This record gives sequence, structure tokens and C-alpha cells, in this order.
Amino acid sequence: MPRKPRSDTSNGLFHVMAKGNDGCPLFRERADYSKFTHLLNDPREKDPHSLLSYCLMPNHVHLLLETSDVSLSRIMHRLLLRYSLYINKKYTRSGLILR
Repeated sequence: MPRKPRSDTSNGLFHVMAKGNDGCPLFRERADYSKFTHLLNDPREKDPHSLLSYCLMPNHVHLLLETSDVSLSRIMHRLLLRYSLYINKKYTRSGLILR
């Protein structure tokens, strides 16, 4: 049974998990982890939020975010889009599947 849709509101505290496609890793090298952590801190200028905690694992990430005036979907869209563009360019791929 699928979960109920998340209410896309601002001013909330969220535990977010993002996975790679088909269980594939999100990170291949140490530089990939570094890029992701850099991006975690970077988008706050345009989409104000607080990153309270994070855990990066090879095939998924956990984030604890507190949003203010911007919706969670906008924050995550910007973060994951920028990371997927980095990965696709680095590994000359389309999509976010690393095998």
C-alpha cells in the first residue's frame, strides 16, 4: 500500500530520504560525497531552510530539514537536480544510475 501524499507546506520539520534508481549507488568516489555536501550548504541562499542533520550512504541519503517560507519540494528539486547534473556530466550518463 503506497504512503499518503506528503503535504507540501512551508514551515515544517522533515525527515527526507533520497535513493538512487534501481538501488544503484548515488556516490562512487569521495569527491561525489564532497560535491553533495557542498550542494547541501549552497542552495540555502535561494531557498532558506535549516539543515539540522544528514547521513550519506553509498546508495541513499537521509536529511533532517526545517523549512521556512519555501516548500520542501522546491528545496529537494534544486538539490537533486544540481547533483544529478554533476553526476551525469562527470560520468557522461543520462539519469542518475551508476553501475
